Amino acid sequence: MAGQLQEVRRQRAGRPNDRVEARTRTWRDARFGHQSTMGHLGASRPTPITRPMVSPADPLGESSEAAHPLRMSGRGAIYSLSFDLGPGWDPVKVANRMLRANMATVGSSPSRDDLSVGRRVADTDRFARKCQRTSDFFEVALSPGWTFGQLWRTDRRRTLWLLWVLRHAIFRSVRRVILRKPVQHDDNSGTETVEQAADTQSESTNSLKTIVDEMREGFMHQLAIGAFRSRMEQKLFFPRYYLKVEPYIRLEMNHGYFTDADYENEPIETSLMLHRSGICIMTFATPVRHQLDPNVMQDVIHAESRRLRDAKISLPIVRPRRRSIFFPHYNYDEGDEVREGVKWVSITPKNDEKLSMSSIFQMYRVAVEQVVGRPCEGEWRVFTTLFQGTPLCSCEAVEAKTVHAVDFGQLLVRSRSPHPIREDLRETLLSNCLVTTHAELWVNAGCAIHTSWNRDEIDYVGDIRIMLPIEFAILQYAQLEAIDTRTVNVSVREGDVFSAQNQLATNLPEYGRNLLSDIDAPRVVEALSERLGTQKIYSRLNDRVKVLETIVNTRYTRKQSKRSLTISILGFAIVLLLLLPRIDEFIKKLKRLKPSTPLVEAVNRFFGDQDHATLWIYGITVLIVLVVFVAFTFRPRIPKRRQKRRFGFPTKHNIVYTEGERPSDELGEESNSTNGN
Repeated sequence: MAGQLQEVRRQRAGRPNDRVEARTRTWRDARFGHQSTMGHLGASRPTPITRPMVSPADPLGESSEAAHPLRMSGRGAIYSLSFDLGPGWDPVKVANRMLRANMATVGSSPSRDDLSVGRRVADTDRFARKCQRTSDFFEVALSPGWTFGQLWRTDRRRTLWLLWVLRHAIFRSVRRVILRKPVQHDDNSGTETVEQAADTQSESTNSLKTIVDEMREGFMHQLAIGAFRSRMEQKLFFPRYYLKVEPYIRLEMNHGYFTDADYENEPIETSLMLHRSGICIMTFATPVRHQLDPNVMQDVIHAESRRLRDAKISLPIVRPRRRSIFFPHYNYDEGDEVREGVKWVSITPKNDEKLSMSSIFQMYRVAVEQVVGRPCEGEWRVFTTLFQGTPLCSCEAVEAKTVHAVDFGQLLVRSRSPHPIREDLRETLLSNCLVTTHAELWVNAGCAIHTSWNRDEIDYVGDIRIMLPIEFAILQYAQLEAIDTRTVNVSVREGDVFSAQNQLATNLPEYGRNLLSDIDAPRVVEALSERLGTQKIYSRLNDRVKVLETIVNTRYTRKQSKRSLTISILGFAIVLLLLLPRIDEFIKKLKRLKPSTPLVEAVNRFFGDQDHATLWIYGITVLIVLVVFVAFTFRPRIPKRRQKRRFGFPTKHNIVYTEGERPSDELGEESNSTNGN
C-alpha cells in the first residue's frame, strides 16, 4: 500500500518539464472540464500553420474577389470505422474479455442502467475505498474520546490490527485494574514526543484525504466519460428499441495519443459498439487545426493522408504478437513507465514507411478481431465527419457556402482534382440535412461536413449528438452489405436460404424504423441512406432471396416427386414378390372350373407342366410391367436431327474472305488522326 501511495503522490506531483501548456480546450475539456491524466502525454494546440492554396474554382491560379482562398475554423474530426465480424458471437462475452484484459475502461448498454468497468478501473476504485477507510480510521483514532466501538464500526480489520499492536499495554492495564495497583505516571518528557507524533499523524491523514479525493475524482471522471454516450443514446433512442432486446454493447476503449505537425501527444477518444448482428463501429474523435484550408481538409477527411510523426497506444491494444504479425513496418518502443494503470507503446514509422491516422484505426480493429477470434468479413470502411466553424476568410457566415460551393463540393466527393463536379450534383450534396439555420450538415457516401456558422469552439456533446444518426445510418448499410456478401455466393440449399431469410427478418431491427427522437435524426438517416444506396441493397437482397426461395421450392418439388417415385417402385417390388403364389392359386382355380379346364391343360402342356407355366406367366407379367413403366416414366429425349432444306440450285464454287495487312501509309494517317483528336 505504501508503494501505491508513493505512486499516487508521484502522479499528483507530475513532471513540469514534461507537460505542454495548452492554448485551447481539448476534447476531454470540452466534455467534462477535466484535463488529461496522462501526465507528460498532455494535450496542446500550437499556433495554426496555414498553407496557401489555389481554389478549385480558379484552376489557373488567377485570384478574384468571388474565388478567394477558402479558410474555415476547425473544430474537430470524428472517424467511424465499421467492419463485420459475422454472426454467431456474443457481444456480452467479448465485452467481458476486453474489460478484463484492460483494453477498455467502461462498458454500458442502453438496455441496462448499471455500468461495468475494466480491471484497472476496478482496482483503482478498490484502492480508493481502502484508502478512504484508512483515512476514516485514523481520523477517529486521533479524535479525543474515541472508543474501540467507533474504530470497529469504521474498519474492523484495522481495529484488530490495533488491538494486536497494543496487546501488551492492554494486558498491563487489565492486570493493574485487577490487582488495583495505582497508575505510575512518567515524567512529562514524552509529552512533546506524543504531540509531535500526533501532528505528524494528522498531516499524514490530511494528505491521505487529499489523495483519496483526487483518486475518487479521477474514478468518477472515467465513469462519466464511459457512460456519457450510452446515457445520451438512452435519451435519444425510443425505448421500444432497447427494452425487450439488447441491441448492442458500448465500450469506452483505451484512448491513444498522436503527434503530428500541429499537435503533440493529443488524445484520440475511442468508443466501440458491438452489435448483435456482428457489425462493429469504432468511433475516433480527434482535434484538427484551428485554421483549415482545402488541402488540410482533404488530409483530415482522408484518414490515410493524415500523417503522424508518432503515436502512443496502450500495451493491451498492441500486444507484441499482434504488432509483429500484422504491423511489422513500424518501430515499437515499450517503456517501463505505467500511466493510468497500463504501459504505453510508442510507435514510429520505419524508413520510408508512413504512419497515418488510418494505421491507428487498424491496430484497434485487429485487437478487436483477436478478442472475438475471427477476422473481418468483407471490407472495412472509414466514414469521416469534419466539424468546422465560422469562416476565417472574407466571407460572412453562410455566405461562404455560396462563394466556396465548388470547394465544399470537391471535399464531399473527396476529390483533389482541379476540375469541379457537376452543378446539379453539387447542389444535392450541399443540401442541409438539419432543420436549423445556424448550422448545416452535408453528407455523402464517404464523409460528412458539419458547419456551425456562429461558433468555432469545440462542442463535444453537440457533435456526438450529430454523430448518432450518422452512425445509425452506417449501421443499417453495414448490416445489409454484410448479408449481401454472405448470400451472393451462397449455394442453393434450404439451410442457406433459410439463414438469409432469417437475417433479413430478425437481424435488421434498425432498418426502416424511426427509432431516434431527435428532430434532425430522420432527415440525416434518410439523406445518408440515399447516398449510400441502402434501399437498393435491401431491394436487391429481397429479390435474390425470392429467387433462391423459388429455386429451393422447385428443388423440393423435384425431391418430393423422386420420393414418390421411389415409394411407387418399392410398392411395385412388393407386389411382384407376392404375385408368384397368386398366379399358382389362379391357375388351380381355373382348372377346377369346367369351361376353363381345357384352356388350363393346354397352357400346362405348352409350358411342360403347371409349375413351369406359373413361372413363365410370372416372368411375362413382370416383363410387360417393366416395359410399360420404362416407356412412360423414363422416356429418353433424343433430339431429332433435322436436315436443312435446300433452296435454289447448288454449286461447287465458294468464296472465302481473308483480311490482309493494311498499307503503312493508311496506318500512319489513322494514327496521326487519332493522336490529333
